[in-house]
Amino acid sequence: MTTIQGGSVFDFTQRNKPVSNSVIVEELNDFASVHSIGKGANGIVASNSYKRFVYVMSGKLECRNKTTGHTWCCPAGSFTIFSENQIAGFWGAEDSVVLRIVVINPTEIYQELEDEKAYSLKELVSGKPGEISYIHILSCGYTTIWTVSLPKGKHFESMSLNSNMVYMCLDGIAEVDYGDENCRIEKNQSFYGLKGYPIQVTSDSDNTRLLIMKDIL
Repeated sequence: MTTIQGGSVFDFTQRNKPVSNSVIVEELNDFASVHSIGKGANGIVASNSYKRFVYVMSGKLECRNKTTGHTWCCPAGSFTIFSENQIAGFWGAEDSVVLRIVVINPTEIYQELEDEKAYSLKELVSGKPGEISYIHILSCGYTTIWTVSLPKGKHFESMSLNSNMVYMCLDGIAEVDYGDENCRIEKNQSFYGLKGYPIQVTSDSDNTRLLIMKDIL
């Protein structure tokens, strides 16, 4: 399980840097993990009775469904969904760090998404001038994942978080006011907020994009 402390700023891509031809796995919870994949190393290749969500935080993955022969590529900033009940996996085209979630009994997967295709979060959450834009990617057990686009100066807040939350900055800069603390997060940095604490997240750049994950840690 993770050792990340509540109220802290961290970077998944720096916790376990990739090692050539090796895979390092950090378990976050019972069905979520971070995989640091050295160039040329194989990630998990197996048949699974559940869909798998994989988000590439850095580097580039080559993906293959061995059952069908289908191959596709996922560069940094994109994610893909692996089909259930088929032998499929990924390997490092470059040194890569990815977030992998086994999607058990999903309550929703964003309806326009197809399995085994790379999707850019920038394209999904392009943002409208002056407006906050949200997209719900999926819910799985207690974990929920959204993306949000924030114009400069816009914010969202909670007087008391109802779950533990991770706010990962995909682009731009965000100011985080958390209880009596204040900090900034930039690209690839995340903030971990705990249940019961007040929080406000404000964009400090023209277009800040965040990946928000409920109960991932």
